Amino acid sequence: MIRLPGSLAAALFLVCVAISSCSTAPSDGGGESAFIGVRQVQVKGVTYKVGRKQGSSNFFVVTTAGDRQGSRWGASTAVMNAFKCQRVSLKPLDDGWRRAEGRGSFCSSKGQWHPSH
Repeated sequence: MIRLPGSLAAALFLVCVAISSCSTAPSDGGGESAFIGVRQVQVKGVTYKVGRKQGSSNFFVVTTAGDRQGSRWGASTAVMNAFKCQRVSLKPLDDGWRRAEGRGSFCSSKGQWHPSH
């Protein structure tokens, strides 16, 4: 796995978010975006952007909007709410939980989902 510097990883994730326009459906298979099903969830006043890595049903990357400080609980709750996971294990990519990545268990993206704006 290639490790990118924190600011470069965040910039790449935000570009992927912009490209997918907070899409709730997987790409048609023709897209080259690294993340699919990017969703935006608000937890206790902090907006989290949750993206699922293309080709994986349970690997997620979470960032806070506006570079706000997040928390382990908030990031995990955002993944559970966005992708209907029963359990999530994340590791922070910075000190303030502004970026995190990890895996969810028993996740489901089926059903109607309405992103918050």
